[in-house]
Amino acid sequence: MAKTPRDVRPIQVFLDTQRFIEMEEPQPFGGGSKDFFAGNDKGFATHKTRIQARATSVADGIRRSGEPAGFVRVQQREVALAKSHRPLGSLFTEANNFSLVGVDGVGEMLFQATPSALDRLASIIATKAEETPLLKPNKSKDDALEPRASRYRSEVGGIDDIQLYGASDKIKFSAAEAVAWFNQPNIIGGYIVELFRPNRKVGGQSTDALIKRFRESLEKLTGGLLIRPFLPSARTVQYGMPTLALSVQLLSEDQRQIELPFLADGRASEMSESSLTDSIRKSHADMSLSRHTELLNVLASQSLVRSIQLPPTLETAPTTSKPPTRAASFSPPTASSPYPVVGVIDGGVSSAKSMGAWIVGDAGLVPVLDRDESHGTFIAGLICAGASLNPGLIDSVEPLGCKVYDLDLFPRRELRTSYYPDLEDLFDTLDEKIQVAKRDFNVRIFNLSFAIGNRTSRLAYSITADRLDRIARAHDVIFVVASGNLSSTVSRPPWPEKTQDAVAMLASVSSFDQQISAPSDQLLGVTVGAVNPSGVPGHIAFMPTTYTRRGPGVGGSPKPDLVQCGGAGYTSNLSSGLQSVTPTGETTDGCGTSYASPLTAATLATLDHLLASQAPRETLLALPIHRAQRPFALEKPALRPFARDFVGFGLAPTAEAILSDAPHSVTLVFSAKLLRKQRLEFAFTWPKSLVAPDGTCRGRADVTLAYTPPIDPDHREEAVRVQLEAHLHQEKMNVATGETAWESRLEHDGADVAQGTGKTESFLIKTGLKWSPVKRYHVAMKKGRGNTSNWRISLESLERALVIFPPEGVNFSLILTLSDIAQTAQIREELRASLQSRGLQLADIMVAHRVVARSA
Repeated sequence: MAKTPRDVRPIQVFLDTQRFIEMEEPQPFGGGSKDFFAGNDKGFATHKTRIQARATSVADGIRRSGEPAGFVRVQQREVALAKSHRPLGSLFTEANNFSLVGVDGVGEMLFQATPSALDRLASIIATKAEETPLLKPNKSKDDALEPRASRYRSEVGGIDDIQLYGASDKIKFSAAEAVAWFNQPNIIGGYIVELFRPNRKVGGQSTDALIKRFRESLEKLTGGLLIRPFLPSARTVQYGMPTLALSVQLLSEDQRQIELPFLADGRASEMSESSLTDSIRKSHADMSLSRHTELLNVLASQSLVRSIQLPPTLETAPTTSKPPTRAASFSPPTASSPYPVVGVIDGGVSSAKSMGAWIVGDAGLVPVLDRDESHGTFIAGLICAGASLNPGLIDSVEPLGCKVYDLDLFPRRELRTSYYPDLEDLFDTLDEKIQVAKRDFNVRIFNLSFAIGNRTSRLAYSITADRLDRIARAHDVIFVVASGNLSSTVSRPPWPEKTQDAVAMLASVSSFDQQISAPSDQLLGVTVGAVNPSGVPGHIAFMPTTYTRRGPGVGGSPKPDLVQCGGAGYTSNLSSGLQSVTPTGETTDGCGTSYASPLTAATLATLDHLLASQAPRETLLALPIHRAQRPFALEKPALRPFARDFVGFGLAPTAEAILSDAPHSVTLVFSAKLLRKQRLEFAFTWPKSLVAPDGTCRGRADVTLAYTPPIDPDHREEAVRVQLEAHLHQEKMNVATGETAWESRLEHDGADVAQGTGKTESFLIKTGLKWSPVKRYHVAMKKGRGNTSNWRISLESLERALVIFPPEGVNFSLILTLSDIAQTAQIREELRASLQSRGLQLADIMVAHRVVARSA
């Protein structure tokens, strides 16, 4: 993998990025609503009749259920996924007594509805969605008459189906399967019951009746019962409403505590954090099949219930380790030198032998007798001494190591249920301890190598990821999370040497069964997968390990983000190629994504340390992704479609290499905040030494964007609600007329898709190329492109339909690297001089954030 170049210079940060941000120019009107049945009026008439009938059928279904209101799924057609085509302007509006309450899959909108509203919708479709569009003059074509579809025809034409959200949508397991699940020793809490968030403005009395019926159905249940709403801390609620959910537990003792997020009259309650009585805390779970069957039937029959999920298990990503071989020996930290600090969220880190000097503090949550320190100590050993314990990884891990703050949150497996009564209690504790670690030791990077629950679907956003992202924003920290491991019984064979064999191997296994585990679907942190270290027979260096789980993440976003060497496994008689330490101070051998993530966490902590802990979160996220490289073998055309799901953006170099440019390249960092209707635009001249006499420009441009969007977990696969997109354009001159135009040059990284080349909206959405909060792009011009040296990089925003752009704006970091592919032209100083001659304020990155902090 990439090594640090010898002749290096610091990358550059603009101190005045705000001067490049301006108001967007109004876009011309697009010419009316899209007609999805243009030229096919007969086909539209048939489609209209079917959609009208579906609305009537769903209305009848709600009446038969006896519920005063219900929730319906409206599925868009593949060609109508763009926000401008969704039926939110004329059909499913608040004026028509509908309320958009969430999204399931991409283009699967969920609406609150009453039977009367659906009857009225059927009437609107029948009377206002014209079967033959009116002819109207087109001013741009000399007033020639053209058919022009109304908004009603367009919206009806974009709908694929309307369905009642029923019991089969809410629960995917049987009562017997649930009881077996609850019998595990490391379950956290009870059923997670996600509720729809009803809108009283459109529902009125029907909404109140729906809530009353739900409350009464729970109160009629017999026996011990504990129902509590999830109530995130006030610090994290400020970033939007969390999933409206309950923890529901059946108790064997006759103890009852029922708390709901609604008052008896249907209004939302302003509940404070509830406390549990000692008697309830000591109660045992009821495992009787009959009671679980009754509870699940009642919950599934309630319209207000959106989903019923099994409680999460709290598990280390399954790893393997070998018996100790010898006493570990690595140097203690130098007393006079400051070190980066990584928070290790685990079962505790042993302070025995060499490790003790590297631990700066601990949360003090789990007594020694309740601990299993083997997992956490292996992780801490890699953070402190990964390079000295693994000399073969010297070029890809931090050479000096980091200190550790021990967040000992997790007791031994069989004790975890007794420590945390439900999921919210676990995350409240994590929230509190993160705050302490940052306050007392300035920790901003935290490693989490535990799986907490499951994802409901391949592209969904889990409740645990949502909680993690909220804590990250509240405390300005980054969580580095292991992507999760396949068990040895379902792991893949070692990656084949031949490309065609690798393709065949991937085709033979289910990608769903191998998906990343929660909370590695987080949107605002770094998820890490594992690749093989070098020197392990039968395992190709830097290719995906047999056990590493695969992406994508929420809505198709790239996950994992990065990879690191996690040890080659599972082998009984060979070394994994990765060594660390045991709680008693011996060297041991192991493998797992649990052990890849701390190596990446050490790099991020070192970056933060070198930047004086002043760099924005978005910059810390963008920098390693910008420099990461995928294994060369995965860049072959046949494997490119799979590469991103296994290795993300690749393996990042060390922090020093990340912050450095060679003389033949120059990197510029823009970091600011974008408000609604604003855009960033920076014009520059391509380096002269890479411009031919005829204006042709050669070289390479790499762009990385990281931003922090508003996130709404109710919208699951569409949870990211604001999109930022980067563009790089070159001016092109028409030699004959002298007219100029701007041509896009960037291609999305990780997919063979040129930006703006007519790929469908569905493709852009489902591959995460459109709505992902981290994006990377590139263009390579070995032979040269265009005929002028005038270029511009820009950044624009887009919010989803009905979304209010955050008034405080969206934070972003945008990184641009220009380089000479031949590695000969000294373009760094050339471009710096050009920019400084324009009066622009540039600074080396390791001093820039100090300057900004002093002037703030």
